[in-house]
Amino acid sequence: MKKNRFFIIILALFCVANVGVSGKTGFSDGGGILYTQPVKSVIFRHLYHVDMKKIGCEKCHSGLFEMEALKAQENKDFIMESLYRGKYCGACHNGREAFAADTQCARCHVRISAQEVGHVKGKPKPYKIPEYNTSVLFGKDEMRVSFDHKKHSPPLDCKECHLKLFQIKKGANVITVTDHKPQKYCFGCHDGKEAFSWYTCNGCHKSWKEIAQIAPLAKTGRGSCYKCHTNAEKMKSLVVPPEIGGEGEG
Repeated sequence: MKKNRFFIIILALFCVANVGVSGKTGFSDGGGILYTQPVKSVIFRHLYHVDMKKIGCEKCHSGLFEMEALKAQENKDFIMESLYRGKYCGACHNGREAFAADTQCARCHVRISAQEVGHVKGKPKPYKIPEYNTSVLFGKDEMRVSFDHKKHSPPLDCKECHLKLFQIKKGANVITVTDHKPQKYCFGCHDGKEAFSWYTCNGCHKSWKEIAQIAPLAKTGRGSCYKCHTNAEKMKSLVVPPEIGGEGEG
């Protein structure tokens, strides 16, 4: 009798777990990632963690997981022991922030098919990323530059910038003049091909329109500060073009 009662309880818990994962609130809009390593049928729901629990992207994508789905499975240390030591999912599932990785196994290890989470040929259905409307301010005073996420994503995906060019943490990216070079920060795209060149300073440094004396630029038709400030590293060297009364090096 006791054995039957125990079996019924286990069966009920398993059914509840399955309903919770495969219900309509789960994966109709994508975002479900189905892991098959180290143990089969482990589901991670972006919808639950990001949309419902309001956990920021930086919580997982600042050293725990790469921005590419299922990339973690390629790591040799992507095993249960790593989770118990606080890595990967175990960073939060530690018994304090969320239930511990070595408890309540049925909440993650469920019998679910790839089709139920939108996987096609082993790849997850694209997750519709919520709009990230926050503007990030780099620098201060007349050097400040405001970056608007809404203008850049879409069409860009998060992984285009994070973590390849930028850390996902406010204040972690300090850009100096010496960083104005290809394949660093904004300048990985703003090269004159993918987006307007970073040499066109006024494209980002809007405040310079009032601060800098840019009338000579309009006269010469040269829209770049670097036509005069030839030292791209320190912006100290000055060339005054003959068209505006200069003699070359200043």
